[in-house]
Amino acid sequence: MKPFAGALAGLLGSTGSVLAAETLGLLALWLAFLGAFSMATRLTGAMHDPEIEPRPLGTTVGAYAATLLPIAGGYLIAHYLTLLIQGIAWLPGLIVDPVTSVAPPLNWMPISAVWYLSVGAIVLGHVAAVVLAHRLALREAAIRPILAGLPLVVLMIGYTVLSLWIIAQPIALEPGS
Repeated sequence: MKPFAGALAGLLGSTGSVLAAETLGLLALWLAFLGAFSMATRLTGAMHDPEIEPRPLGTTVGAYAATLLPIAGGYLIAHYLTLLIQGIAWLPGLIVDPVTSVAPPLNWMPISAVWYLSVGAIVLGHVAAVVLAHRLALREAAIRPILAGLPLVVLMIGYTVLSLWIIAQPIALEPGS
């Protein structure tokens, strides 16, 4: 065990050290995403009309923060899609007999279809974010909108590739492997 992890485990116990390490890792990842977004919006702001004084970083980040909402919406849909499908399967039985109805098995839709629908929701959220970022760049930088929107488009394509790579990873090990 590494010295820091050993000291942390001694202080917090094994469960506490794992929880602390995971929390710090999550915070570091969140800060990395925020830093990348801030840098991309700063580059976007710098590529506006060169004769105009660049806006402060907080103003630029705030102007483009709404471009992250479609991504969040795509993930929200993807996350709750199985619950929605399960609710649709239960609905007819609940309408007929809400007291004693038993939930039917979810064999009418293959799990691969649910996965593809979830991926579709994520990709659509990312595409909508890119379109929104482009529209904001058109409004903010009338002189060089394509060039101004390029840093955010590259960042969002990177977010999309990373997201698709993450959800393509196996989440469970096969027995015996």
